[in-house]
Amino acid sequence: MLDRLRVALLKRLDKATTRLASIEAAPADHEGLRARGNVFLQNGHYKEAERIYREVLSSRPNDVKSLVNLGFALKEQNRLGEARVYLKRAMPLHTIDSLAHETHYLFGQIAEAQGHLEEAAQSFSTAFELKPDFDFACRDLCRVLFLGGKIDAAQAVLDKGLAMHPGYADFHFYQGNLHVENNRTELAAKSYSKALYLGAKYPEVYSALGAVQYKLGDETAALESFQHAMDIEPGLEAEATYQAGFFCLRRGEYLNAISGFERALTLRPDLTKAHSSLIFCLSFNPFGPPSFREAAQRYGSLLTGMTTGSVRPPRAAFQRGTRPLNVGFVSGELKMHPVGVFLEGIIKNIDPARMKAIAYSNTSNADQTTDRLRPLFAQWHEIKGFSDDDVAQMIRHHKVDILVDLGGHTGDNRLPVFARQPAPVQVSWLGFFASTGVAEIDYILADRTSVPEEHSEFFSEKVCYLPDTRLCMTPPITQQPILVTPPPVERNGYITFGCYQARTKINDHVLLVWSKVLAAVPSSLLRLQTQQMHMPA
Repeated sequence: MLDRLRVALLKRLDKATTRLASIEAAPADHEGLRARGNVFLQNGHYKEAERIYREVLSSRPNDVKSLVNLGFALKEQNRLGEARVYLKRAMPLHTIDSLAHETHYLFGQIAEAQGHLEEAAQSFSTAFELKPDFDFACRDLCRVLFLGGKIDAAQAVLDKGLAMHPGYADFHFYQGNLHVENNRTELAAKSYSKALYLGAKYPEVYSALGAVQYKLGDETAALESFQHAMDIEPGLEAEATYQAGFFCLRRGEYLNAISGFERALTLRPDLTKAHSSLIFCLSFNPFGPPSFREAAQRYGSLLTGMTTGSVRPPRAAFQRGTRPLNVGFVSGELKMHPVGVFLEGIIKNIDPARMKAIAYSNTSNADQTTDRLRPLFAQWHEIKGFSDDDVAQMIRHHKVDILVDLGGHTGDNRLPVFARQPAPVQVSWLGFFASTGVAEIDYILADRTSVPEEHSEFFSEKVCYLPDTRLCMTPPITQQPILVTPPPVERNGYITFGCYQARTKINDHVLLVWSKVLAAVPSSLLRLQTQQMHMPA
């Protein structure tokens, strides 16, 4: 996609260079010097442009155009920290002119590149306010709000953009992303198709459309969309293969899913989400602990290799009674989800004098459970959209003593953060009962029912056994009181067993156990209920 700032800046440079001949005889003049710098900038000679702009600023330190152009030249050299300095100097010097909105927009680009999403959003918002028809500022503001998990705010911005420019393809692409985030799969497919119709024929759109087509059960159309993406960018073949495996996983065909994820990893060994999905599937296979252990170790080795140079903070001697223990919880499921529900009752009963609970939320679609959880923590930090390095640095800055992974290989986990060793002690618990394979995670909290002692050999973590159970149920909160009624067996005359688990978890081994239970209880019935049973075969 085009860089709007570059286009706008180069247009001004074209005008400036037409004046160069007339002022070339006075090179000491700051206008002439800046015009020379503009020529270098226009031709991509950023070092030379930088030298000229610095010369102008040595005699005219408040020359706004030179400050902005120098910031741009430094940005193009990937010297983002230096670029920020000069753009910040330019901001308060602006009167209402054509440079003001571009300065804030450029600063927003730099902030986003550095992982500072809130700062980027503020800058893009200012640029958008200064120039309400600035479609690129609107687009990028929507994107960083989306990456920061502020879905409603992103939608509000996008609504303005679509009202101004209904034919702008990128807006429809982003609308599709927001539909996906809110589980509006059919609407997402329509938005992506509209973006393609309007000319957004780049691989990201085809890939996104293919993913939602898989979710809708239209495998033929999905493969066609991914083929279009691969025609533009051949490296997307691994992504297409991964999505095919993920589609099988959603349908409960975990063996086919395993094959798909393994093929994706053959094409791209560093595709971490394929590693996680493969490990997730292998955890359902009752006859494959060795395969699971091998896959988990391979994933852990990959993360360790990708984070070479990370240093675990020194283990400061913690003395009881001197201060609360800082415990961080990392999760993508701090909402109406088993993790959020089970966690709520525990966090609610923590003694703040003994333990300071800090949430690092990678959660999409915040809901009422999120609203109840947030005030239970001493601190709450949104990390969705932040890089793993930035999250790790944030955790180090907060001096977390123990960092707890609540996801394992499920959902929106952030296991690569743990591989960067941001806390002295790291633990996995609650959301995943098997090993993460991440060598930098020290312990996994379990009980002897979920992890018999003879299975501890399949864990890279040391299994730390809780005395009774690894879970703690939180009583449900409902608008209407839950009435206690006689059990259905009194009315029916027979026992009904029920299972509401995903089909993926119902394998031959589970069915064999169930068959023995049903045979032992004459006339009993089994009720199975799962969303996957509504998906096409």
